[in-house]
Amino acid sequence: MDSAGACAACVAGTFSTGLGAPLVSNCSACAAGTYSLTASASAASVCKACTAGMFSADPSRCEACSAGTFSTGLRAVVCAACERGLFQNRSGASGCAACVRGTYSNATGASQCDACPANTDGPVGSTTITECSANAGYFAQYTRTIEAIVTMPVSEYDPATFVALIQAAAGPGAVVSVN
Repeated sequence: MDSAGACAACVAGTFSTGLGAPLVSNCSACAAGTYSLTASASAASVCKACTAGMFSADPSRCEACSAGTFSTGLRAVVCAACERGLFQNRSGASGCAACVRGTYSNATGASQCDACPANTDGPVGSTTITECSANAGYFAQYTRTIEAIVTMPVSEYDPATFVALIQAAAGPGAVVSVN
């Protein structure tokens, strides 16, 4: 019964197996990971499982997993985040893809991968910028000072010039050294 004393029917996402019309006071929620759009339902069979790429935190609806997340099977209550080195750029996905060659993802839940710096390349599924290595004919070194990889042609490599490149990228006042 509602506050006025009138009988009220079960709302979407709930059902009642009691005799007579399903009343709010006798309603049970659909099980976790299932939903129902039907009001006044009289059986649990109206509750349908959310499919892969979807989840249900609310028994009256299924929602698509957001970009960077996925669900693989029926009845998901939450979506899982893509692991490092993987990404998903669309919503409603049932899995994640590996970052392609020359890209990396160092965060979980990535919706895209970051490109390796110019003149470097990295393997499929790279998880950090440090997996990006110099292309043929280039020298590259990762520097924590600027959290980046600095490259220069091998034919032009000279430690002092290289330190100057890193210093320029790091900005005034940064202390830079190359081992």
